[in-house]
Amino acid sequence: IFRDPYPSYHKIRADGPVVYRGLYQQWFVSGYDEVREVLASDKVDVGTQIDVLLDVRPYTGLSEQAAWLFRHFLLMLDPPDHGRLRSLVAKAFTPRRVANLEDRIRALATEELDGLAASGEGTWEMVEAFNLPLPIHVIADLLGLPPDRWHWARHNIHRLVQLLDPFEN
Repeated sequence: IFRDPYPSYHKIRADGPVVYRGLYQQWFVSGYDEVREVLASDKVDVGTQIDVLLDVRPYTGLSEQAAWLFRHFLLMLDPPDHGRLRSLVAKAFTPRRVANLEDRIRALATEELDGLAASGEGTWEMVEAFNLPLPIHVIADLLGLPPDRWHWARHNIHRLVQLLDPFEN
């Protein structure tokens, strides 16, 4: 799905902008207006979906601590907790603060591209080799994680994406 997500998008949208999928026991909302409405609604929650998710593989294998963390992950929280935590995160990414990061992000992107060019490989897949690692490296750099630990961060973020993405499981 990451190499070519468009067939999956077309499949999701084929039945309309709002579709219930029994396999996942959840609604898929893909229409622009419908997504805006869902995101603005105070009647939509994800909390009940977490218990459904934790009852199927691979989530059934999570330890009690991991399941607790999963339930309390920012994307899995309902209001008011989601809004409270999101506002804290948003303060770090105001337009002014992001603009101040531009030079460092440009330097990291240049380092990534220089590393790819120096690798000696004739060709590489741009998404896998550059687009996926760059934001992880930017965030790791912002958090003060030393570059020799960025591979560890990439590995763990990839595992988290696999856990959160129903199409990866």
